[in-house]
Amino acid sequence: MIVVRKFKLFIFQILISSSLLYCQENCDLESFYMIEEFFNEDVVAYYLSSVDINSGSSYTPLFQYSIKGNDDCYSLDSPSNINLFLDFSMDIFSPSIGFNSSQNLFKGKIKLSNISSIVTFKNMDLDYSTISVPGAEFSLISWEGVEIGDPAFELIKSSILSSGKVPNGLYSFKFSLITENDYIVDEINKTINVNEPEFIDLISPGGSVSDTSSNIVYSTFPIFTWNRDVCSSCETQIRVSEFNPNNHSSPIDAINDVSNLPNSIGGEYYSINDNLNSFQYPTSNSKSLEPGKLYAWQLRRTYQSTMGTEEIFSNIYIFKVFDGYNQINNNLDIIKLLIGENKYNEFFSNGGALFGYNQLNENITLNGSEISISELNQIINQVQSGLINIESISVE
Repeated sequence: MIVVRKFKLFIFQILISSSLLYCQENCDLESFYMIEEFFNEDVVAYYLSSVDINSGSSYTPLFQYSIKGNDDCYSLDSPSNINLFLDFSMDIFSPSIGFNSSQNLFKGKIKLSNISSIVTFKNMDLDYSTISVPGAEFSLISWEGVEIGDPAFELIKSSILSSGKVPNGLYSFKFSLITENDYIVDEINKTINVNEPEFIDLISPGGSVSDTSSNIVYSTFPIFTWNRDVCSSCETQIRVSEFNPNNHSSPIDAINDVSNLPNSIGGEYYSINDNLNSFQYPTSNSKSLEPGKLYAWQLRRTYQSTMGTEEIFSNIYIFKVFDGYNQINNNLDIIKLLIGENKYNEFFSNGGALFGYNQLNENITLNGSEISISELNQIINQVQSGLINIESISVE
């Protein structure tokens, strides 16, 4: 099966994270050691199509390793009978496909002989049609792994067939450089966290275009909140643009127009911390939000795959900036936002304790003390963002 072959070629390519060398009679085998010169930990998604199915070579730089020993271990004239071996294994922990504990996928051994120089190689240099690395000869002595029909194999195959990529999870590699007498000369343990993002959902402020009357913020520096899944190496960015129904036929038209954040012309997004689920509108590199206007906002996450830069987008939310003190005396939206729509309907609908009330008093008190509109705006913004909760509501 082509999928199976591509998967084995890809895994074999990653596991050859070492190769070995040849020694003369005066060579001290314990002088050998392995060095990780480079490993591309920015790659989040591994496509199987990034591996040449005919040769096993890869188009994306993933790693570079070197095996080194003392000078007595290299000779071009008199090859040594001393051999070195590389034991390797790979385990996977991937709850997303049912591996809730570490599962070994394969293990094996490679023989290194006729070592003539320091061995340095990149994954892009490997070609399994010839199975050679400059500076040494190597051959695969043994290979043992999951087979077609095994439950583990079927889980991985199903994930690969549906996505074309290796499944999310922790991939743990172990490499042991050993002598013919099984003496361990050096070891390297490497864990790759493969977590490609799948979703990013907006929470507040805002909602659909048809519901802007309920999606009001009472600050020109609102706090944006969202949910997202874990990503091993992602960048999150935000874009905020004015939504003018006279000029924009849809929220996407507004997002693609001139933005307020960042304050620029073009499709740029403003970078924020990927580890956070909230962000307050900044005072720098932004255009001020204006009371009474509608705004659209969207998040984008970018990450690296073996095919290049990829990105996922959230949906687009629309919100309105509260348009001043006088609006408080003409509607009760502020109450609805503070106590929630269900509790609001309980009080203000027919039969409710506040049925018939249609405007707010100019004097606003909190816990017996009069507060300003600015202070009330801050409380509303915190409630909308989930930073504070209202525990109980009563009518006096």
